[in-house]
Amino acid sequence: MADEGEVKRRVVAAVDDLAADLIALSRRLHANPEVAFQERQAAAWLTEMLERHGFTVERGVAGLPTAFIARYGRDRPAVAVLSEYDALPEVGHACGHNLIGPSAVAAGIALRAAADALGGTVMVYGTPAEELGGGKPVMVDQGLFKDVDAAMMFHPYPGEEKQAGCGGGSLALRAFDFTYRGKPAHSGFAPWEGRNALDAVILLFNAVNAMRQHVKPDVRIHGIITNGGQVFNIVPEEAACRLALRSFDTAYLLEVTERVEEAARGAALATGTELETRLFMKYDAIKPNPTLVRLISDNLRAMGFTVRDPRPTSASSDYGNVSQVLPSAGFSMATHPPGINFHTPEFAEGAATERALGGMLEAAKVMAAVGADLLADPGLVARAREEFAVS
Repeated sequence: MADEGEVKRRVVAAVDDLAADLIALSRRLHANPEVAFQERQAAAWLTEMLERHGFTVERGVAGLPTAFIARYGRDRPAVAVLSEYDALPEVGHACGHNLIGPSAVAAGIALRAAADALGGTVMVYGTPAEELGGGKPVMVDQGLFKDVDAAMMFHPYPGEEKQAGCGGGSLALRAFDFTYRGKPAHSGFAPWEGRNALDAVILLFNAVNAMRQHVKPDVRIHGIITNGGQVFNIVPEEAACRLALRSFDTAYLLEVTERVEEAARGAALATGTELETRLFMKYDAIKPNPTLVRLISDNLRAMGFTVRDPRPTSASSDYGNVSQVLPSAGFSMATHPPGINFHTPEFAEGAATERALGGMLEAAKVMAAVGADLLADPGLVARAREEFAVS
């Protein structure tokens, strides 16, 4: 019978053996940022490394060209590590996804030894477009997580060295594209013959601003005008905006969403324009699994990290959709100095530093250790499943 302690030591040590390749891969991703659903090079580089280490890779899953599922082993339990690798427009890897993707690949490869010795399956999910659109909801909706017993992932954040967090929630999110269509006319010669689509967009923004006083404090509503017309001397025939709404309470978020949609319809009525509404993003709130949170936290502490008390984050992630269908937990690790904000050039620059790359390797070790614990003790998996069923 396999010595479970020795197996765990081997999987953690395996990350060190991969370190040079992982750092090179992370730097390569950082130097070649690709935005949502365009991560062709990133997906290719990640899957090539997995295949070199014995994983069977299915590419283009869920109809998403840059999504993938990599598998090693057989039977249950099946433990999944989730990777992200999309960048932001203009600022590149300002959320550190060049660290998340390689850390997941490293944990998966390291866990081969545990799957060989203990049985079970290790899976690495390639999930594109976390920043804009969301690959995970599509993969969830198509049932691609139905054979997974537990899932985990890591995210970088700014903080003191050797500091980490686990078990916090997130804001559920709904994002919409509102497109108004009116009637063009010459703005000086006969403006009364037109119907101004831009006026409808502006009315919607004003209605949303009037609404802010009357929603709960955790609600966030923000947006941009994506089309304001083409020239000033033609009444805009078409105008559009993109609005995102967030709340920790999904049910309340849906109430606010209905109010915003009513305001959008009211703006169309007031301006004599037609409205087209498209749901653009649907991210659920993260539901952390208590057993997995404890397991991750214990392994973080065993590796010398101070683990903060769980706290909600005012961000949103499509990882929440995964957490709503199977036992899941994510953790954050301080890879950047305090005071550096996400989605800024400073965060992007910091994502290629020695500190950030070292944090990526530490995160991979934590996930490898947690995966080894789950494969070694089916009782942990069963407990996580029971908690999930009643939560």
